[in-house]
Formats: sequence, C-alpha cells, structure tokens
Amino acid sequence: MSYTDINCMEYFTPKQGERMRNAITNLTYLEQTITNNCYIQKLNSIDQLCYSDNKTLTISNIDNNTTIWQTSTNITIISSNNNSITVRAKYSNSIGNGWVKATLSNGITLQDDFRVGKPLSNDLIINSSGDFNIATQRWYQLTAHHSNFNFLEHGILGYEWQINYAQLRLTPPKNKVISVYPTQTGTYPYKLRSKNECGCSPWITKYFQVSNQSGGGDLFISPRGN
Repeated sequence: MSYTDINCMEYFTPKQGERMRNAITNLTYLEQTITNNCYIQKLNSIDQLCYSDNKTLTISNIDNNTTIWQTSTNITIISSNNNSITVRAKYSNSIGNGWVKATLSNGITLQDDFRVGKPLSNDLIINSSGDFNIATQRWYQLTAHHSNFNFLEHGILGYEWQINYAQLRLTPPKNKVISVYPTQTGTYPYKLRSKNECGCSPWITKYFQVSNQSGGGDLFISPRGN
C-alpha cells in the first residue's frame, strides 16, 4: 500500500481487496477468520435507571448461546433469561453509575453503562455572564455548570431555576441557560437544581445583591450555600 497520495489512505483499491480475499481463502492460518454466521450479538442500551421504573435490556442475535448476567451493586435483577434481563435501581435512594454485563457461552462479553437514580447537587454551580456585576433594567445570562463534568452523569440532565423579582427567559429544552432581567433592588436567593427521569436534586442557592446603579452593582455570591 502506498501513502504518497492522500486519497489512497481513504479506501482500498479493487486489486487490494482481491489480494486480501485471496489471502483469507488460501492461507491456512487465516482460516479461522472465515465464518458462515454473520450474526453479531448486541446489547441494547439505556441512559437512566430508576427505582420506580423497571427496564429491560435485550441481546440481539442470541443464537444458541447461554448467558451469565452480572450487574453493579446498586441494581436489582427483577428477571432474566438467555436473551434479556429486567432491572431497576436497588433502593429508592440508590445513585451513581451502574452497569449490566452479559457473558455469552461463545466467549463474547457485552456491557451497558448508565446512570442510576436522582442527580446530585454536589458539583452544581451557577455561573454568571460578565464580571459578576448586576443591576436592575439589564439582561444577564446565568448558566448551570458542573465543576466535574461527566457526560454519562450530566449529559442527560435538565434544570429548574427559581428566581424572584426578575423577568426570565429560559433556553429549552434542558434550560441549562437562563437570561435574567432584575426589576427590584435588594439581596435575593437565586436557586437551581438538576433533574432526570428519576427526580430532582436538592436546590443550590446563591445570594445575588441587585443594585440600581447605571454601571451595575457588585454581584456577591454568598457562602451561605445550599
């Protein structure tokens, strides 16, 4: 194979394909790559597992294989057979990353990873646009942010905001971003929580001091916290 032309790196030529097929057919040490069974076993996936909602994972093209099922410790098996398994979160307060593994008698191992239970608020943060100056009669953008981003955990989340004395513009469908137009001066709690199909996290609270100064007052994030 030549790498002198970049186009040659994107596909095999007909002659290269012919040479590979001849090698597979005629070389004894490549015989084990030949099969009449083109079925590939696959395990369907889920994003979220709750305590109140059983979910079933199924293996496609199981053929005549037998299956040994294993799960993470925060999951309960409701029922299983060679072809499928039905599971739910072990307890109503079970949380974290979960997994289901299928080991087939042909030696193939299949695994699906997903999120278990309600989201946490430990690393949830309210980020503000600009330099944290805020005043009445101006628009500001707030964003739900996670200090330790993990797509498996946070990629499926939506968000709820609780903000008084301001006009609000949400950004559907997940409402990760909200625009705020303060209408009254004072110190107010701006609240945020995340949610998934299992429920909502606890609220986090940041205290915003709103000024009526033309240049914008200082925005103080209080350590009073959650």
